[in-house]
Amino acid sequence: MRRTLEELCYVENYTSRVVREAEPWTIGTTAYPSYPIDEFETDEFWICLEGRIYDDAPSSRAETLERIVTALFSDDESHSSVRDWLRTTDGEFVLYALEKATGRLAVLNDVFGRLPMYYADRDGGPVFTREIGYFFESPLDTPAFDRHGLAQTLLFGYTLRDRTLWGDVTTIPPGTQVIVEPDGTASFRSVAEFDFDEKRHADKSVEENAKNLAKRFRAACEDRSDPDRTNLLSLSGGHDSRSIAAAFHASDVPCSAATFVKSTQETSSDVEIAREISRSLDVDWELFTVDPVQASNADTLLTIKRGLNHLGLAFLIDFFEQLRAAHGSDLTYFTGDGGDKTLPDLSPAKSLSSSEELVSYTIARNSVFPLEDVAAITGLDRDQIVGEVAATLSSYPESKLANKYVHFLTHERGFSWLFEGEDRNRYYFWSTSPFYSAPFFTYAMNVPDEQKAHNRLYREFLRELWPRAIEFDDADFGTPMASPRYKLVQYGLSLLGRHPSLEDIARVVYRGEVNSQYHPNVARLLSDSVARSQSLETYLDTDVVRRFTDDTTSCDNHQIYLLLTVTAAILLAERRSPFAGRELPLDASALS
Repeated sequence: MRRTLEELCYVENYTSRVVREAEPWTIGTTAYPSYPIDEFETDEFWICLEGRIYDDAPSSRAETLERIVTALFSDDESHSSVRDWLRTTDGEFVLYALEKATGRLAVLNDVFGRLPMYYADRDGGPVFTREIGYFFESPLDTPAFDRHGLAQTLLFGYTLRDRTLWGDVTTIPPGTQVIVEPDGTASFRSVAEFDFDEKRHADKSVEENAKNLAKRFRAACEDRSDPDRTNLLSLSGGHDSRSIAAAFHASDVPCSAATFVKSTQETSSDVEIAREISRSLDVDWELFTVDPVQASNADTLLTIKRGLNHLGLAFLIDFFEQLRAAHGSDLTYFTGDGGDKTLPDLSPAKSLSSSEELVSYTIARNSVFPLEDVAAITGLDRDQIVGEVAATLSSYPESKLANKYVHFLTHERGFSWLFEGEDRNRYYFWSTSPFYSAPFFTYAMNVPDEQKAHNRLYREFLRELWPRAIEFDDADFGTPMASPRYKLVQYGLSLLGRHPSLEDIARVVYRGEVNSQYHPNVARLLSDSVARSQSLETYLDTDVVRRFTDDTTSCDNHQIYLLLTVTAAILLAERRSPFAGRELPLDASALS
């Protein structure tokens, strides 16, 4: 294991350590010095907490964790105590414990599953890891790719439920307790699950709900801040990050802010709005110029996430490296991730009368590649792909179709896609978002949809935090929340939402994204991957892939990067990378 851990130290300030090396378990870590891993022992247990818990005193944490670990190893009568603790605990963590007398292992993740964790049952025993690369760097057999995982990634940009890109590798669902016996037998139990059918705060006005949410949000920001660390906010021109800036200001908590602009641009609406907000709040603000996507940072992102991050976001590697050079890794990086899942109305824009209609609507509203193209690329039957989506939606606890769709957006688009992106950030520094504070999220998801419609709740929420927040333009729509024009845009989008294809066209035209032609270097790398890979044609129809590479107008920038992500992941599993040793611009913006 020692050599494997060393291979997983992708970033320069990482070190590896074997924590326990005794039957039946070997446990190791890879981390930079400030990455949060806290371990201790009692007479009965070895206990390790990876991540952070925000709403308890450090002095009482060991006692709390020992109590929870005791319950984990107890009979079903203790199930409720673990459930209640998990539902009310604000944090991003995985709890590990070893019962010394029996050799049993327990794993428990937070109610959101904020720190992605992967599981595979191998001949040598079960493997649990936070590092997806472990399956490729260890002596274990390289996992085979899963056609359905590839199809879902091409369809939505992410896999569904606990599926990954690989057939025998799954993710640990949110709020899951795992008990592993010394013989390797593992049992999984869902401890806490969200059900969005009930709206407990429907009896309150939108103003009262906004006030209560603002109070919880300020507390979440305060709890996540640390006077001994740099609180660094990724500030854009949207509402989510300005909410955090407003909360810090309201609570008088010091923070700095950073915004990036690509080197191919002189400025952007995000930059101008972030500059104005920072000046108004008297926040230290830095502007970083980042290169567009280059082969080198795409190679880094591919290596650390193995295809679980969209390579079109590889320019963020340059941004993170600059932030770490300026501030070190001992900082807390705040993002507005999750704001678009908690405060706006996520319910379908039209009434759905059947499960079949829900499935069709979900695919139409969220697909990246058209369903027919996904079927052609992967060789799967169209009905098989649709069937997996239907099975996912039917597995949710909600009885109302509209709320099943909300569950899809929060858990698949949110948890499955977004959390993998946040975990990329944590290779450089600790990354968090107050929108995923358990008290805030739970309250927000119990506010009725009609109060959230047209961003009414969000507007009142921002006004409660900082009245001026709604007077700055929104970068997406070029108009402030407080203006009548913004309300008209929101009403228009609601009407268009009944026809997803028209809504997509309207958004593109309104935001000036008409030209989506991709960089020809991406086509070259895709063609090269097809030529070099020994197994690509096992999973994808390479003739169909070549159709996209032969015509740079055949699909848009997002789609071609997604196809590159999937093919590059397959090539890397063969211990080759399409980017290695190359320095090529890949971003379409580099053409301008």
